[in-house]
Amino acid sequence: MYSNKSLQRRRRQQVTESLSEEKFSNSLIRLNGQSLLDTTGNNTTTRNNSSDVVIVIMEGRGSSEGQIGIAMHDVRHPEINLCEFVDSREYATLKTMINVHEAYDIVIQNGNEERGATKLLGEALMTAFPDASLQSIHAKYFKPERGQSQLESLMNAEVSTVSEGCFRRSLALGALAVLLKYIHETRCVFFRVKSLRIKEMGVNDTCMIDFVSWESLEIIDKDDASVGHREFSKLRN
Repeated sequence: MYSNKSLQRRRRQQVTESLSEEKFSNSLIRLNGQSLLDTTGNNTTTRNNSSDVVIVIMEGRGSSEGQIGIAMHDVRHPEINLCEFVDSREYATLKTMINVHEAYDIVIQNGNEERGATKLLGEALMTAFPDASLQSIHAKYFKPERGQSQLESLMNAEVSTVSEGCFRRSLALGALAVLLKYIHETRCVFFRVKSLRIKEMGVNDTCMIDFVSWESLEIIDKDDASVGHREFSKLRN
């Protein structure tokens, strides 16, 4: 049983959370494609391009300029991927990751228009993925502290592959905070405590090429040297 004071506090908390969600919905700005939220902030399932993979991107500022943090979730699986890396001015690594994972529901940060960083990223992604759903949200929602708290709460340690360093990757954690909020707002998905497999993706020891070259790669079948197969197609099957 709740006391009157407890009920009042609970109602105030619910009202505060409701207002917070409304502000988040209204802060989403559609840059390209069709949003999962209509202009009134209500959920809708109509989109130009349907993607089951959502990716949230946070760019570094100041001493972290040039670094990218991402949080990615395939709504068909209880799993979230986190990654933080240094990218080129053309965002070659980021665009390759988006294409390989088919993460065409994209959210980036805004609030830094005076420096033009968001504009450059937005233009690069719109050019590379014209059919993707691209939206921006105010930078104030990218909260690393909240992301770290949610990571500790939702991660199932038995099946997750996360290093201690991941808890200090502020860009990836900030992206995680927005990802979970965005999934809740647009997909009406809630996660139970310790229910998610969290994977930390690394790019330092990998060979990254642009996705156009990747799609054109061919490998030779050892059993039949005359037959070439597209590596991209084989990996997708």
